[in-house]
Amino acid sequence: MLAALPPNEPEVVPRSGIIFEVMPLTRPPPDQACRKPDGRFATLTRAQILAELRTITEKDLHERGDGPLHAPLPRLSCRFETYGAVDHRWFTAFARWVSHDLFRHFGLSYRKESLDCDNYSLTLNAFADIAQIESPTQQPPHLIGRMIVYQRFPWANVPAAFSHELVIFRSGKGWFVLEPQNGFIVALARYPNRETIMEVLLN
Repeated sequence: MLAALPPNEPEVVPRSGIIFEVMPLTRPPPDQACRKPDGRFATLTRAQILAELRTITEKDLHERGDGPLHAPLPRLSCRFETYGAVDHRWFTAFARWVSHDLFRHFGLSYRKESLDCDNYSLTLNAFADIAQIESPTQQPPHLIGRMIVYQRFPWANVPAAFSHELVIFRSGKGWFVLEPQNGFIVALARYPNRETIMEVLLN
C-alpha cells in the first residue's frame, strides 16, 4: 500500500540518487552542416520509398502503416510520411564516428550477444536522430534505418545465419547497406541477401 502524502506536500518524483555526467568524446560527430544535397538528393514519401525498395529488391514489401496489426513479412515500417535522403559522405563519416570514436570511448567493440548487430544498428540510428535534432537547420527525418534479413548467404566476412540486422540508408547515390560488424558498405542492389529481407524499419 502507498503511504499517504503529508498535508500540502506536493506530488514529486523522488530523486534517484544517480548522477548523470556528460562524458566528453574524443571528437564531435560530423557537423550536420555538411549534409548538402549530392547527386540525386531527394525528399521521398512513404509511397516512393516503398516503390524504390520493391524495385531494387524485387520483393513485394508490405507497408505496415499506422494500424495496430502488423503487415505480413516482408514489410516496411515507417513512422513519418516524408523522409530526406542523406549526404553520402556525411553518413560514411558519421558511421565511422560511431564505430571508432563513440564505441571506443566507452571501451566497446563488437561482441556476440553483447554489442551485436542489432545493438549497433539501434545505437547508430539513435545518435543519428540526436545529430539531426542538434542540427541548426530544419530537415525532414533522414533515410537511415534498420534492416532485418534472413542471412541466407555469407557476406562481408559474416557467415550465413538465421537472422541478421544491418543498417540501411538512402543517399543521393541510392540505397545502401552497412554491415555492423565491420563497416562494409554496399549498394542494396548488390547485397546478396536482398531477396530474403524480412523487415525494413525507418525511424
